[in-house]
Amino acid sequence: MLVTSNGTGMGHLTRQSAVARALARRADVVVLSLSSGLPVVLQQGLRGEYLPSYQRPWFPRSDWHRYLADRLVALVHELDADVVAFDGVAPYRGLVLARRRLPATAFVWFRRGLWRHGVNRAALRAEPFFDLVIEPGDLSSAADRGATARRTAARVPPVSLLDVLAPLPRDEAAAALGLDPSRPAALVTLGSGALGHDEDAVAAALAAVRLHAPSWQLATTQSALSTQVAEHHDVHLLRGVYPLAQYVRAFDLVVSAAGYNAVHEFVAAGVPTVLVPNTHTSTDDQVARASHLDQAGLAVLSDPAQGTAGLTDAVARCLDRRADLAAAADVAPTGGAQAAAALLLSLAATDPSVHPLTRVRRARYLARATVVDGLLRLLGAANAERLRTWRRSGRPGLTHRLPVDVVEDPAAPRAEHATLLLTEHLDSLLVGRADPVEHLLAGASPSYRQERLAILRRAYDVRSGLPAPSA
Repeated sequence: MLVTSNGTGMGHLTRQSAVARALARRADVVVLSLSSGLPVVLQQGLRGEYLPSYQRPWFPRSDWHRYLADRLVALVHELDADVVAFDGVAPYRGLVLARRRLPATAFVWFRRGLWRHGVNRAALRAEPFFDLVIEPGDLSSAADRGATARRTAARVPPVSLLDVLAPLPRDEAAAALGLDPSRPAALVTLGSGALGHDEDAVAAALAAVRLHAPSWQLATTQSALSTQVAEHHDVHLLRGVYPLAQYVRAFDLVVSAAGYNAVHEFVAAGVPTVLVPNTHTSTDDQVARASHLDQAGLAVLSDPAQGTAGLTDAVARCLDRRADLAAAADVAPTGGAQAAAALLLSLAATDPSVHPLTRVRRARYLARATVVDGLLRLLGAANAERLRTWRRSGRPGLTHRLPVDVVEDPAAPRAEHATLLLTEHLDSLLVGRADPVEHLLAGASPSYRQERLAILRRAYDVRSGLPAPSA
C-alpha cells in the first residue's frame, strides 16, 4: 500500500505512481492518498482510495489523526498488505498510531532529500518508526545542505515516470496536444495553483518566448489541483493532461517550476528548460536545485530576485543554449522507480520485526505518540484545538465533530446539515466539493464496508442517512 501526503502539488502522488507501475505484475498495489489530485492517477488504471487531509474543515485536528489511523488499519486488513510505504516530508501521528496496531506489516518512508536548510528537523524523530527509509535521488543532490543530507537511508536513483513510461514520439505527442509537430513549441508550467498560481509569472514567461521566438507555438497547463485558469488567445491550454511526462517530446523548450518531478521529467529528458524556483515551499529547496542545475549546465535558472526581467533574460539564454541543454539526457541517472520497487518487494518477503534501527528508539517514539494522543483525548477536541492554535499562532480549526447527513448520490439535495457523500466513484469535482466525501475502494468486501461505516460514525456527528450496523 502506497500512502501519499496531501503536499502542495502532484509530486508525492506522481512519484508513487511511478513506483506502482514498476511493481506491476509483481505485486498488488493500492494507493491511499490525501491529495485531491488522486482522481487523475486512478484514471491511469491504478487502484486507490482518497482520504481527506486535516486541512479540510471536517474534523478537529486531534480527531483527524485517529481517523487516519482507523482508515489505514482497516485498509491494511482488507488488503492483507505486507508493506505500507509513506511518501511525505513529515509522517503524521496517525501513521504512528496505526503502526502500533499493525506489528506484522512493514513500514517504509519515502523521504525526498534537498530540504531547505534548518526546516522540518522535528520530522526526523520518526525515523525509528520505519523499517526502511528510501531516498529518491536528485540531479542536484550535491547541493543538498538540508537536514536529511547525512541521514541513513537507502538511496536510489531519481524516481520518475520516465523510468516506467516511454514518451510518445514527437508527432504523436504533438497531435494529442493539438500542436503542429513541424513547428517548435514552448511549454509554460509554473505550478499547481495550490500555492497561489502566479499569473504574472506565466504571462511574463509567455511574453518572453513571444519576444525571442515569435513563430513558436505556446502552451500552458491547467493543473489537476487548480480551479483558476488564465485564458490566452494564442496559447494552447492543456487541460487535464496527465502524466505530462508522456508528452515531453512535443516541446522544444519548457519554462517550469523547479520541483522534483518537473526536473526529473523535463531536464532528464533533454528538453531545454528554464527553472523558476518556488521560494514559498515549506521544505523543498527549489532554489538550490535550480541553481545547481544552472551551474552544471543542465538547465537555466530564472533568479526569483530579478523578477520578470530575470525571467525574460533566462528564456533568451535557454534559446541560445538549446543544443547543449538537450544533451542533459545523456548524463541523467535513471531507474529509481525500479530500484525502489525492488526494495519494497525484498522487504515484503522479510520479517518486519528485524529492524535496521534500534528497537529502543522505536519504542520511545511510539510511546511518545501514544502519550500525546492520550493527553489530547483527555483535553477533548475543543481544548486541544485551542492549545494547538496558541502554540502555533495559527487560525483555530474545527472544535467539534461535523454534523452530516449521509447520501450515496452526488445529486442528492443538501438538507439541514452538510451532505456527506459515500461513494466508490471519484472524480475531481467530487473530491473538490465543499462537503465531505468518504471514498470506498472499488470492489471492497462487505466486511470492509461495514468497518468504514463504523469509522464514519466515530468521525462525524451523523444525523441521518447512515445504514444501521449489520448483525
